Amino acid sequence: MPGFVEILAVATGFLCVLLYIRQNVWSWPITIVSAALFFALFFEARLYANMGLQLVFAGVAVYGWHQWLRGGAEGKGVTVRRTSGHEAVALVALTAGATLGLFFVLRSFTDASVPMWDSGATALSLAAQWMLARKMLENWLVWIVADLIFVAIYLTAGLYLTAALYGAYLGLAVKGYLTWRSA
Repeated sequence: MPGFVEILAVATGFLCVLLYIRQNVWSWPITIVSAALFFALFFEARLYANMGLQLVFAGVAVYGWHQWLRGGAEGKGVTVRRTSGHEAVALVALTAGATLGLFFVLRSFTDASVPMWDSGATALSLAAQWMLARKMLENWLVWIVADLIFVAIYLTAGLYLTAALYGAYLGLAVKGYLTWRSA
């Protein structure tokens, strides 16, 4: 049975993704609220990389909020664009390195329930969230992969409502990709 915090986390998480798809700047403050709620939820579930990820999401939300309002060459906000080849190579390398680094920390210093999966999904999420803040179209494709892993993690942890949310995120990520691609 989901608790009150999980219900609020799921509701705000779903809302912020809907707003991202619509390129609505209010997605970013709602992300900060959602991150705080998920931080508390993941602490209880001993999903420490996911817990730490929420702190990063809150920080990236501040950055994304600024980028969407005042970023870009003319300071009028970033626009949807494709990820360059150099950016893609750098993101793959950073994601792989972050996965291995997080795995080492979780395996060595915590009682994490699924350290490799937790680390990989966390690293993918970091890349995807940064890409989202910069309005890189392919952020949605990275989210699809991360969401698949997260569904399995949350089902294993007994966080069924959160697993359902990440299942819904899969559909939203597809919708986000198609919507942004046609923008």
